[in-house]
Amino acid sequence: MDVPIKEEAPSAAEANSRDIVTTPPGKYLPFAWDSCSKDPLRSRISIKQQAVEDAFHHAKFICHSIVSALKDEKPEAFKELFDQEIVGWVDEICQLEEAHMKFEVLVGVAGVTGAGKSTVLNMLLGIPELLPSSNSEASTSSACRVSWNHNDDPEHEFTAVVAFREQEDVRRELEMIYEALAECHRIKETSADDEEELFQQEAENEKTIEEGLQKILAVWGKEREEVEELSAEDLLASNEDVLSVLGTSKHFHAADKEKFSEEIKPYLDSSATTEGYQTWPLVKEARIFVKADILRHGIALVDLPGLSDAVESRAQVAERYNQQIDTTIIVTPSVRAINEKTGFQLMSKYQALRMKLDGKLQKNRSCIVASQMDNIDCDTFSGNSAEAKNKASLKEDLESIKSLSKRIGHLDQRIKDTRKKLVEYRNRKQKAIIDRDALKPTGVGARKIQQDKRYQEKMKTARNRVNNTTRLVRTEETTLSGHQQERYNAALSLRACKGRAKWTCMSMRHSQIEKRLTENLERQWKEMEGTSQQLSSSERLTDIFSVSATAYRDLLKGRKVTGFPTESYTGIPQLSQWLCDSVMEKREVHLDSLLNALRRLAHGIQRWSNVNPEGMDVSFSREMIETVFSRSHDRCSQKLEAELHLWSEKIKSFDPFTQIHQTQEICKREAGRVATRWAARYPNDMTSSVFMAWTTFNAILKRGGGPYKFRSKIGDSQEYNFPEALVVPILEKVVLKTWHSVFQVKIPAAEKRIMPRVDVIWDQYVEELVCQIQETAPQLIPHVLECIPIVRGVKDEICDKVHETLTKLSKCSAEIHPEFRTAMEEKLKPMFDKCLEIRGKGHYQARRKYLQDNVKAQNTRMFSEGFKKMKRRYEIHLAKVPLEFSAIAQFAVTKVRDQIGLLLTNIETVNEKQQKLSDHTTMFREKVGQTAMQWVAEWRVPRYEASSTRPHSLLLPRKYVEPEPEELDEEGNAAESREKAEDDDDFAMEDSE
Repeated sequence: MDVPIKEEAPSAAEANSRDIVTTPPGKYLPFAWDSCSKDPLRSRISIKQQAVEDAFHHAKFICHSIVSALKDEKPEAFKELFDQEIVGWVDEICQLEEAHMKFEVLVGVAGVTGAGKSTVLNMLLGIPELLPSSNSEASTSSACRVSWNHNDDPEHEFTAVVAFREQEDVRRELEMIYEALAECHRIKETSADDEEELFQQEAENEKTIEEGLQKILAVWGKEREEVEELSAEDLLASNEDVLSVLGTSKHFHAADKEKFSEEIKPYLDSSATTEGYQTWPLVKEARIFVKADILRHGIALVDLPGLSDAVESRAQVAERYNQQIDTTIIVTPSVRAINEKTGFQLMSKYQALRMKLDGKLQKNRSCIVASQMDNIDCDTFSGNSAEAKNKASLKEDLESIKSLSKRIGHLDQRIKDTRKKLVEYRNRKQKAIIDRDALKPTGVGARKIQQDKRYQEKMKTARNRVNNTTRLVRTEETTLSGHQQERYNAALSLRACKGRAKWTCMSMRHSQIEKRLTENLERQWKEMEGTSQQLSSSERLTDIFSVSATAYRDLLKGRKVTGFPTESYTGIPQLSQWLCDSVMEKREVHLDSLLNALRRLAHGIQRWSNVNPEGMDVSFSREMIETVFSRSHDRCSQKLEAELHLWSEKIKSFDPFTQIHQTQEICKREAGRVATRWAARYPNDMTSSVFMAWTTFNAILKRGGGPYKFRSKIGDSQEYNFPEALVVPILEKVVLKTWHSVFQVKIPAAEKRIMPRVDVIWDQYVEELVCQIQETAPQLIPHVLECIPIVRGVKDEICDKVHETLTKLSKCSAEIHPEFRTAMEEKLKPMFDKCLEIRGKGHYQARRKYLQDNVKAQNTRMFSEGFKKMKRRYEIHLAKVPLEFSAIAQFAVTKVRDQIGLLLTNIETVNEKQQKLSDHTTMFREKVGQTAMQWVAEWRVPRYEASSTRPHSLLLPRKYVEPEPEELDEEGNAAESREKAEDDDDFAMEDSE
């Protein structure tokens, strides 16, 4: 047997140094992790996490001991100890550890370019500058996933794997660009009566070409003239470095963050590699592994690309991640979030509907982050906000800022004038000293000269001049010091006023953002639900955070930031706390599942190593006991399987498609309405009757109905997607209610109805086992009774596996409903192609009419095919449930058989082969038994207490508390503090002027 061990066992010295935790004879404390159900969730998680870590610590030591014993120079002596149950025990420990390491809750982070998403991610990780800032080219090119690094090698402190696109995928994209180039030449060579039409077609085509040429320039470094002289195949073959990486993965590791960040930067943004080309158009996805605290227990942050990428492979990556994403963070700049129009477009209707269908439009599964909260002009905000205008304290601070700035300006001028005078007086003093010293006689007749009255009068005058200039210098120094102290105090007051005013404006804007976005989200929710019912504050759909990642970064580096006296004011600690809280319940389910299995394994190995049947007259054979028990095992397995099969049949009756056949009129009406508004400039604004330009309409048709993003000259943008526009109302009105009822209510609730019946079957099974051993080998009753609590505990594992099966079925909804959109795209594509064949005068109106008529005529068939595709995908997942339920029944009985097998193996070994066991094997059994005893004892009396750290509030601080200024003393600190205040950018002379 060759079992991979994740960690070397502790040394003998280390093992011996660990105290054995014991309890009084006959008294057994309950396991701390199994008796904390009434504790707060955070405390339970802490206790259970520690229990899992302790269990793996001991279990890996036992595994290492067993594997080492089997590889010993004389393994024959040990092989008598190890039956199949022990081999299975080691395998299961390794499987559980691997499952624990792979446990992840994916958190998708989405946002527009320039929202500061990368900086927010870096601050959540607590690693500034790890991820480079995004740019317009690379921001949608690939997904970047950041997970916990399980590698403890110092040289692999930071690790990354970058996967590149397939060669065929890149070739198809290049062919699309060359097709656009060919189309451009055809347009130029075409003559037509409508020159404006050709002009518009050419302009639209050039947009596509320009986007493609940017990528070609980045990778191959060729301009348009060079590109047109080659074919797609020639261009692809022109760079061997590019060909060599396509379809491969590149690995990076480093001990130093700066070095690592520099190495992976070219693969995450548009900077060039050492080979001299940019890789962002070639990267499919990147995975980074770091030891960031927020990732330690399973959170994985995914920087998501946009779903509107025209490249198939990257769109598939985004789609796959969106199906796996459990929690979503949407990042938008605060300036945009406050705007009604852009705020409403934070999520498209399809994105909001998708989250609703997937059960992700919940308070603990999504949040909105208004980034760059410090990007605010207090004067502008206070002038535009009615609330700010009426805020007395803000008005007072803004007035104080003006007066203090003016005062500082005056003081700066006084300081300047005083310094000028001081320089003049110091020069006059120096000259007076020089003149006085020049009068002093030297040489033989000096004494006689000093006695002369005229000399004395001159010297007296010179001394008076020195004294007078000294007084002037001291007076000006005192004046200067007073002005500087006054300026310093004014600067501190100004800093406090600016900080307080900025914080007031930021917090007021946060309240406005929160209100605006909440209203918009609730509006979308009510449209989807078809209700006018108001949500209560406790039912709010999502949390909204305002953050400044740059301020948080500067505070971490010890810098002072106006408006942010502490890290709590930046919003990053609140966002981090929300993220940790959002995954708590999933972590507990995962930890419970591990601990239920580890409890059975702990007691099994303890019993195998520590049973002492000394003095017992055992007159049975292992085969006889197993034969007797096998009938009970089979009966229980059959009953469990029958009961679970019955429930798998009941789950089939939870049909999310029950209302589909009754909604033809709804489909027809909605299809016609949507198709009519496809050409609208603002399709979601029902008050707007403006049509988009016909060139834009044509461009969308050429792209299969979208996605297509149009940006006007004035800067506003609109994304169009005809298939999604058609899908949304159908899914809303036909599918949503039954969908939510089945996947979010009925399927999860089935677990509570399944387990009571399983409890009955299991209790009967346990009673039957006890009765059979009493009839067959009563001398084993004490040892079998010790096994019973663990056998009963296997029922918890059944519950865990039933929960896992039903959770997978519930989550499969994220894979099913996209099939409807795919079906619409397949059905509409030929229709769009046919529509483009309509040419000539009035073709725009004719094309719109053609689409409206055909969608109305074919909608029943189209939607029917879409529903069939969804149903087929659902049936695939549904078909797995009976198989998994059957496997659960077999698993449960197998684990009971293994527990009894461990007991029988040990008794059989001790009684029948005791004479053959060497002292070495006896010591081995004692060592394993001691470790198992320590394992179980630590679960009863935990070595470490749960963390008493209080969770951070999810709210921003209510009041602005300016930190205490530096204390001034007489030893130079005052001057140093004064220099800091004077050199502060916020208080520079230019600012005060």
